[in-house]
Amino acid sequence: AITAVAPVAVLSVQLIGLALAPKGSRALSSVLGVLGVTAPLHLAFVAPDYVYYLMAALLSAAGVSLFATGCKFREHRAAIQDLEEALNAPRKPFVSTYRGGMMMATILAILAVDFQNFERRLAKTE
Repeated sequence: AITAVAPVAVLSVQLIGLALAPKGSRALSSVLGVLGVTAPLHLAFVAPDYVYYLMAALLSAAGVSLFATGCKFREHRAAIQDLEEALNAPRKPFVSTYRGGMMMATILAILAVDFQNFERRLAKTE
């Protein structure tokens, strides 16, 4: 269940960035991307019992930000066309995003055992 946090965090960050960050604001979207993915992954490793609450909070935050800013969605045909292009591309962007999330999860899991807020029972060895 911990590995499910990465795609949910990436989706939430993308939706929140769509609602809050103006077009071309790379600094804000970069900071939001780093904090919005690494912080939930860290929380998932530190408190694995609350993973489902964490995912619900991420999706709720994305929904509230979209609703509060009045973000308008694209036309149906344009969205379907972009989806078809992404699926037919030789390099799938959603697979790259998932791999990046799993790499972040692996890095955090390896580094987490060095700090006291990570439960020792989840470590591989003593």
